[in-house]
Parts: sequence; structure tokens; C-alpha cells
Amino acid sequence: MIFPRTLHPRIRHSLRKFNRPGHNFARRAWLIAALLLLTSLSGAVAAVASAPDAARQITGRLPNATVFVFLDLNENGTKTPTEPGIGDVTVILQDENGTIIDTRVTDNDGTIGFPDRIVDVESDYFMVVTVPEGYTNTSPTSVQIEPSEDGSVVIEFGLKLLAHELYVPTVARD
Repeated sequence: MIFPRTLHPRIRHSLRKFNRPGHNFARRAWLIAALLLLTSLSGAVAAVASAPDAARQITGRLPNATVFVFLDLNENGTKTPTEPGIGDVTVILQDENGTIIDTRVTDNDGTIGFPDRIVDVESDYFMVVTVPEGYTNTSPTSVQIEPSEDGSVVIEFGLKLLAHELYVPTVARD
């Protein structure tokens, strides 16, 4: 009988020793069952050992992202050279589950930079602007970012001031 090389040498030797003629059949059957069990276990151990390789995340890079948060004077959702930036606005990088990866605040000119980073390419990633009080959005407040090998991306978030109702008190006359 040929025994697999994956078995420990001592186990292989013991099985050869008990597989000789003259040994009782029940003992031989038990050893063959043990051999099958050990062979299946060694296969399971090999499968477990290779499992981390199979479950390893496929990684890629999120590109450098330059974000502009601007006062959208013409309310078209696209930044023009005459539209000023809005400072102190929070922009969040998060994954598809809402897990926050990075949070930054815009400079006085409304710009902010997010450096590239290694991420799991199986997930989706989003830049989300937190609309400050007194503003409303003129463009989507969330933009999906795709992992790529290299490059950069420019993201623009347009905001407009809310129209405040003018309160004019009335004066009662006697």
C-alpha cells in the first residue's frame, strides 16, 4: 500500500509496519480508517492554511482628491472662476457602510486636499460635504470615488445661501 507523502514520516512508517501479512484484519481496517482520517485532516489543514490567501483583500488606491466647496452664485452646481470658496466646511471620506475614513475642513478659499490611500477595491468610497447652517446644496452632497492605479480627482460641492425672510416689525400707533 502506498501512503501519501503529506503524512508525518512516523505515521507512514507505523502504517507500513501494521500493513504486513499476519496482522489481524480489524487492526488493519482501523489503521486504514485512521489513514483516511489523517489524510482528510491534512487536506483540511492545507485548506485552512491557504484560506488567508483566498480571503486576502484586493487593494487599490484612492486617488488624490482636491475638493472645492464654493458659493454657487448662478446655482448651476458647477464652479466658475468668479464664484468664491466657502471656508470651515467639513468634508468626510467614508466607505459604503458609512465608516469614516478621514475628515477634513476647508481652507478660507474653500479648498481641501485628501491624499491618496490604499483601500479595498471591493468597497465603494464617497466624499460627503456637511452643509453648514444657513446654506443649501446646489449639487449632490455625496460623490463616489473609484479606486485607480494613479491620478487625481477634483470634486466640487456647490452651496447657496438660504433666502431669509425679511422681518419688518409693525408699530402700533395710538
